[in-house]
Amino acid sequence: MLILNFHRVEPPTGLEITRLAPARFRAILDALDTSGLPVAGRSADPLAARNRILLTFDDGFESISRNALPEILGRGWGALVFLIAGFVGKNDDWDVRLLGRKRPMMTWSKVKSWAAEGIEFGSHTLSHADLTALTPRALSAELADSKSQLEQQLARPVRFLAYPYGRHNARVRDAVAEAGYAAAYSTGGRLWDGQNPLAIPRVGISGMTSLFEIRSMIRKEVAQGRGEGMDWRRRWHGRIFESLNAGSAAVGNWRRAHSRQSHAAITACATNN
Repeated sequence: MLILNFHRVEPPTGLEITRLAPARFRAILDALDTSGLPVAGRSADPLAARNRILLTFDDGFESISRNALPEILGRGWGALVFLIAGFVGKNDDWDVRLLGRKRPMMTWSKVKSWAAEGIEFGSHTLSHADLTALTPRALSAELADSKSQLEQQLARPVRFLAYPYGRHNARVRDAVAEAGYAAAYSTGGRLWDGQNPLAIPRVGISGMTSLFEIRSMIRKEVAQGRGEGMDWRRRWHGRIFESLNAGSAAVGNWRRAHSRQSHAAITACATNN
């Protein structure tokens, strides 16, 4: 299965890697539309074997509500959107950005509206934390609290998770299963062979992705129907995304640690006074 992973779909305002221009996004959908491969439809099971292409979005930016989801639904397809439960209706605060600005996230009202149209929603944790760097207690809270908040708002089970920065290990995967998720999505730039639903790879799509690469991936899926033989360009871009994810996670971990230290210092000062 070819699982594509998007983030923001909007005109350029900075140098953020994960942004995709609306015109390029539509061109990618056109390429998928003419491929002959079945794309997961509205309210479809994302794990169903009959789906040869699945569209996913991380974070839940407002820009996909304007520029992506209407295009997808207009073609009779569906999508799986992973929300950061603690940031719904707020601005992003985790991205590493150059000459950019904070971006608004979808509100609960908008999320519920899209859910009613057949868009599937999953968890991207509570705060977009690197799960591999958390204590067992904090890890459990990121997984369980985000799931319960989403289920309360959507009034339906939340079965799917996307790992922030694509980072996971055996300890994290065990916690994901214990929290009750049916599947968890990562990165890696490969096609999914149907194995290990707690480490499903996705192909990251950004402004760096050419239509040639998209058509190449489609040809691989048509010819093989499984995750082998990706060409060197996709492997190269996959490594770039993995490096960017690792760097972003390191920055996020530093911010989290610095915030805890600042809070501890303020608390100590208040106590001493």
